[in-house]
Amino acid sequence: MTSRNQPSRLKTFRGCVTSGKRWVFFIYNAENPENGQGKIVYWLEAIPLGERHNPTVNLELILGILRDWVGLNSGALSYLMFGDF
Repeated sequence: MTSRNQPSRLKTFRGCVTSGKRWVFFIYNAENPENGQGKIVYWLEAIPLGERHNPTVNLELILGILRDWVGLNSGALSYLMFGDF
C-alpha cells in the first residue's frame, strides 16, 4: 500500500485566537518574502467584541475580516500582510 499524502507546500497560514470577547487575528509566513529565510508573524492588536452598553461594538469589523479570509483563495497568494485601518 502506498501513501498518497503529499507534504503541504503552504508558506502562509492565517488564523484567529479568541475568547469570544477578544479576537486576535494573525498571519504566519513560513518564509520571509524579503530574503526567503526565517519566519514572520503579523498580528492585529486584540479586538474586543462588545462593550457594556453595546454588545455589538466591533462585530462588523470581526465579521468582515472573517468573511474576507474565507473568500480568499489560499493558493493564489504567496504572502499576506495586514493593512492599516
